Amino acid sequence: MTFRGTAPPLQQALVRTPLTPLLLGAKGKLIVLALASTVVVSQALSRHHADLSPQPAPSPTQTPSISISPAQKLAEPPTTPRPHDQTAAFQPQPRKPNPSIQLQRHLSPLGSALESGRTALSQGQYPQAQTAYTQALQLAPKNLEACLTLAQLAQKEGLTQVALTHYQKALRAHPGNGLALAGYLDTADQVPQDQKERLLKTLTAREKHAPALHFALGNLLAAQKRWPEAQAAYFQAYALDSTNPDYRFNLAVALDQLGQSSLAITQYRLALEAAQERPTNFDPQSAQQRLLALEGKSHP
Repeated sequence: MTFRGTAPPLQQALVRTPLTPLLLGAKGKLIVLALASTVVVSQALSRHHADLSPQPAPSPTQTPSISISPAQKLAEPPTTPRPHDQTAAFQPQPRKPNPSIQLQRHLSPLGSALESGRTALSQGQYPQAQTAYTQALQLAPKNLEACLTLAQLAQKEGLTQVALTHYQKALRAHPGNGLALAGYLDTADQVPQDQKERLLKTLTAREKHAPALHFALGNLLAAQKRWPEAQAAYFQAYALDSTNPDYRFNLAVALDQLGQSSLAITQYRLALEAAQERPTNFDPQSAQQRLLALEGKSHP
C-alpha cells in the first residue's frame, strides 16, 4: 500500500475490519437466510440496555496540614505523663499473616488463555495471539471474544473463509451481537450490496452506540465511492470510539478523497498517534508518507 500525490486508492488504503477485542452485546432475534451456502442475518434487533456504568467514587477529603509558629509552640503547656496511664495497653499490635488464610489470585485455564491473547494482541504479536485465542476457543467453543478475535486475525491474513466461519460461530452462539454482525457483513462479499446496506442502515439506526456497525456501513459506502456518506459513517464510528486508530484512518481517507486536506491531515496524525497505543490494520509507514505529501501541498 503506497500513497502518492493523490488520495490513496480505496482497495489499498481502507481498513476493512479493525482489530478490537472489546465486545458489544445486543439482545434480539435474527432470521437466517441461506446465501451461497453462507448464513446471513437479516432481521433487525430489539435491544434492552440497562445503565450499568459504575458511579465514580467520591474522592477522599485531604486534611489540611496546620503550621505552628515557634511562639505558639513555646506557649503550649508541657505534657506530664499521668500515673497508671493505660493508653499503651490499647495500642494495636501488628498481626502476623496466617498463610492458611491468605488469598491468592489464580486464573482459570480459559482466563489465562484470554489474558495471554490480549497481551500478545496489544504488543502486535499476532501469531502468539492466534495460538492463545485458539486455545481459549477449544476450552470454550462459544466464547465471543475468542471467536471475534480469531475472525479479525484471519481477515488480517486474507483468510476470508476462515474469518466467515468464526463470525458464523459467534452469531450462532450470540445472535444479534453488533461486532459479529458487522464483521460478517463486511467480510461476506457474496451478500448483495443493496441487502447489506439496508440491513446495516437498519441496525445503525437501532444500535446507535455500536461503532463497528457504523464502520462497516462506511466501508460499504466507500466501496461504491459514495464518499460524503462514507465520511459521515466513519465519523460516527470515530465519535463512539475515538481511540481506535482504524476508525481515524478511514475517516482520514474519506476526507482525503473529498479534498478536505486540512481535516485529513489532522486525522492522519491522530490515527498514527492512536496506532502507538492500540493494534491497527493499516500500515503506519504508508500513512506517514501520505501525511507528509499532504503537508507538503499545504505548505509549499
